[in-house]
Amino acid sequence: MKKFGLAIASGLLLFAAFPPFTLWPAAFLGAGLLFFLLADEKLSRRFLLALLAGGAFFAPLLHWSSIYVGALPWLILALGESLLFSLIALAPIKRGIYGAILFASSFTLIELLRMKAPFGGFGWGRIGFTQVDSLQVFYPIIGVVGVSFIVLSLSALVIVRPRLLFVLISIFALSFFDVNQNTPSGKSLKIVAVQGSVPQLGLEFNQRALAVLNNHIDATPKRSSADLVIWPENAS
Repeated sequence: MKKFGLAIASGLLLFAAFPPFTLWPAAFLGAGLLFFLLADEKLSRRFLLALLAGGAFFAPLLHWSSIYVGALPWLILALGESLLFSLIALAPIKRGIYGAILFASSFTLIELLRMKAPFGGFGWGRIGFTQVDSLQVFYPIIGVVGVSFIVLSLSALVIVRPRLLFVLISIFALSFFDVNQNTPSGKSLKIVAVQGSVPQLGLEFNQRALAVLNNHIDATPKRSSADLVIWPENAS
């Protein structure tokens, strides 16, 4: 039972790394704790622990969706993402260097899978999104996928070899050196963002497409010096 509680704690720590809390160290703590819990466990136990961690992570992370579509779709979405999250249990994770790399690789692959499937994917909650205030120097080089792998692998490796903590500290030190030396050039652009809203909250807005379109037409300035007008994805 203690491990079940720790699994929930690991999911909550991962959630704490995202807005509104944005506590980026929590991603390392949550990932490291999850690796510690899964290592050397049998498949059924790994699945249950991962499912609990995924539920504790996605339920609060996706709670915003209940505002627009109600509690049931939110819970279904959170459960679906948690089940995909729990695929990490299929990896035979052992406590050791190779086990840590397998954990990070499997987790990163599952993130890529969630971006593509089902129904075109849903990429919310990628660990690489959490480090914009700490590992920002790495994003132009290795992207979100690479940052996810760094966070996950270092979190697990420190559990296996605590002496590797100095590597983690060194990587954070590198983040103080900005490799993006581009300076703005050319003229500034005036951009207008339009939010015309929908007739009523809920998923039925897709059946009122013309009303949504007209709302955005009405909300768009007719005489504007804007260089670019941006509408939401479902505006037309």
